[in-house]
Amino acid sequence: MILKIMDEMTKGAPVSSTYLTLWCNTWDNSFVVLNKHGEMANASGFGGQRGQHTWATRMKKLQELFFIDIKPGKSGPLSNAIIWNPHLVLRWHHDNKTPGLTEASYNALLEWALEIGAKDMTDPFLPTQQLETIISSNGGA
Repeated sequence: MILKIMDEMTKGAPVSSTYLTLWCNTWDNSFVVLNKHGEMANASGFGGQRGQHTWATRMKKLQELFFIDIKPGKSGPLSNAIIWNPHLVLRWHHDNKTPGLTEASYNALLEWALEIGAKDMTDPFLPTQQLETIISSNGGA
């Protein structure tokens, strides 16, 4: 559901394969070293001459939507990424009525979260204060 919602929010430029590649390249700490751009682009489904450019564009879109943050390092401007809790990010987008986030998809995610007991979709929104700090420090809302 999360990947479907991400793609709905980025019509014409789906980001789900890029996000899934990041997710598969992290461990328990949500941190990803982006030192092999070509491999990351290829794993995300972007090949050929424009593959790395397309991948970088999708990475920036994920950052703009606050699903990830990107920091520079040894591999240039896209050297490190951190993946934020997508449930909290989507709750923030829902509260802020972000274009592209449909009520039907959000409610489907919420129903699924209730079924599996994902409390971060239903607990009081105290973590929002942390998310607001992250978003504010990255030039967002």
